[in-house]
Amino acid sequence: MDGVTLKIQSSELSVPIVLDESYRFSLPRDERLTELSAELVINRKKSLLSIRPDIRTPGLATGTRRLGDLRLECHVRWAIEKNELSFAKRTAFKMLGGPCKSKTVSTLYFSDGVIKKAWISASGRKIQLAIGKDGNFYRPPIHDNTWDDDALITLEYINAQM
Repeated sequence: MDGVTLKIQSSELSVPIVLDESYRFSLPRDERLTELSAELVINRKKSLLSIRPDIRTPGLATGTRRLGDLRLECHVRWAIEKNELSFAKRTAFKMLGGPCKSKTVSTLYFSDGVIKKAWISASGRKIQLAIGKDGNFYRPPIHDNTWDDDALITLEYINAQM
């Protein structure tokens, strides 16, 4: 990641994007950039880097995610990645309802640490979520409309200091 630079660029405007120590960044909210159809430009080959949205409601405890944030992440991720898929794969995803609305498509979410347990809870209801065998990802029920956007996913890390 050394030397990676990002900018939002159009034919009329270029705005540098600052990466933090974890290589995360926030995009500016600027209507001019939308009006000018500006795009995110990276100084690396497209196949060498992968960008994933990370949408978080302010004020939640470490290891807590809001289901609505994860649903929005899925839609943003799908908007970014769908054009990189083959026509056949893109069509298959569409026929299944898309990765954000189909229980057939399993959308994975990476964690900030190794997960011991994960669960979702809302309105007195609580269920455990599947986690990857290495503990680095989990599968929230983003397609399940019986859970509202304010349902909370709680991640219990192996290293409790996370």
